[in-house]
Amino acid sequence: MNRLARDITIVFGITLLLLLSFEIILRFYSPERRVDEATIEAGFEHNDNYIVDLKPNVEKVFTRTDLNGGARITWRTNSDGFRGEELRAGARPRVMIYGDSNLQARFTPSQENFPRRLEEELRPRFAGIEVINAGVVGFGPDQMLLKFKQEADMYSPDLVIFQFFADNDFGDPVRNRLFELNPEGRLVRTRHAVRPDERLVEKPRRGLKDSLRLVSWAAGIKSRMKLREAVSGGAGGFAGAIEKENAIYSLNLPREYSNFDDHYDFDVTFFPTRKMTRTKLELAREILKEARDFARSREINFMVVVQPSSRDLSENSYPNHTHFRQYDSYRPENLSDFAWNILEEEAIPGLNLFPVFKRNNPSTLFHLGINDHWNSRGQALGARAAGAFIKENGLLERPAKPGINP
Repeated sequence: MNRLARDITIVFGITLLLLLSFEIILRFYSPERRVDEATIEAGFEHNDNYIVDLKPNVEKVFTRTDLNGGARITWRTNSDGFRGEELRAGARPRVMIYGDSNLQARFTPSQENFPRRLEEELRPRFAGIEVINAGVVGFGPDQMLLKFKQEADMYSPDLVIFQFFADNDFGDPVRNRLFELNPEGRLVRTRHAVRPDERLVEKPRRGLKDSLRLVSWAAGIKSRMKLREAVSGGAGGFAGAIEKENAIYSLNLPREYSNFDDHYDFDVTFFPTRKMTRTKLELAREILKEARDFARSREINFMVVVQPSSRDLSENSYPNHTHFRQYDSYRPENLSDFAWNILEEEAIPGLNLFPVFKRNNPSTLFHLGINDHWNSRGQALGARAAGAFIKENGLLERPAKPGINP
């Protein structure tokens, strides 16, 4: 028995030493190592109209993964709750851009993000211009619409831009449960109360289990295995999640998902003829039409910038278009084209960045690995294209020109 106990102790000790060594390796040499804000929710607060909003007057630090250079980015909000400096009294013309994490761009220095680059593009013609970054992590077009309506009279913009992310923006309105389509196909608010986001009310977990890199590494392996199974036609991963999301919408149940938990619109791009795909497309159509009509009612010019997904244009993240080809209906252009078709059919001024990015070495326009957003080069390219579109179509003239759509 003594010998058995000794052997067990030796094996246990060696195993513990190996696990400790592996933990140290993961902490110091993992290519995905990231030091972010204490929690993503630290800079956000509940909004009883559109779920979450940025807190005013906060300062946070985002540290990029080692794959993307590891730079520490300090980002701030002003007293109005927008990322950036204080608004300038009397600034004209004024542009407000609504979007998600790609627009808020915590991972990009403020002087390199899309709104600042767009302001630089337009300043030679409009010396007093101000471009407001109204982006909020996790936002969908439904939340953009509600925030726009709430802020239009307060800030009186000359032009409002919706940045439609052709990656997860078709699914956001289904997950958020803020709007639905009535039997006549018209957009209506749901009757569900806007409860505080679960990630804003739960305290951050700080136990030993949550601090171990081994635990997060194992969870990542499990997640990737489920994702590979789903992409290859299995029942796990995104397939099960999307089925549940769609069921919640179809059964008229309240929101169950966090604002911060988005995913690529696999079902929309793989199965464009399914009933729920058509529902998601119609939700997006009605939301964008409502935004256009509201802008017109306030004599505000309005346009949509369709931002393509890294997964459809590059191999910078897994999975990507090289893994999606097994689905007969999949085309890399699908999500961007679905959004663009809505703009064309509804005469909504818009710009589709997919072809612009495709001919400009798209792998250089997006971050690598788990951060699948556009990088500084991608934002600069998008701003140049958007600036040219705005100038060519007179979108900083007031009153708004109805029906502009090149």
